[in-house]
Amino acid sequence: MTIIRATHQTEISAILDRIHDRFFVVEDIVFDPESRCLRIPLSVIDDKGNLSRKIFFLKKLTHDILAAELIIKNVIDYKIEDISQTGKGDINTIVLDEDNLVIKCGLPVTVTIKVSELLLELIVSDKVVGQKSFWN
Repeated sequence: MTIIRATHQTEISAILDRIHDRFFVVEDIVFDPESRCLRIPLSVIDDKGNLSRKIFFLKKLTHDILAAELIIKNVIDYKIEDISQTGKGDINTIVLDEDNLVIKCGLPVTVTIKVSELLLELIVSDKVVGQKSFWN
């Protein structure tokens, strides 16, 4: 299990590097008013790939896809705008604008979260939910 935390705007990029273009389902977003946490389940591609094929100078690496969860803490309020009504979003940017954390997606989905203090966590489990191959 890996945990990446951001408590300042400059630390958000470490999380965004792992989840950029990763999809989530809008219905799967959960807000717990007692703990003031918003949870967004998603998956990430593991950095470590296994060589699955080699042709001359080309290598085909297979990477595990791991279950993950983006957790936003200290939530006061949140709003989800799914303009196209697709029910899915692919994370494109995460920006802190005053006390609003804004997650914008390539698909027209925006999640705006009002926070009292920035505390963002990406928890990447060891649970493999799929595999993806890339040629290098």
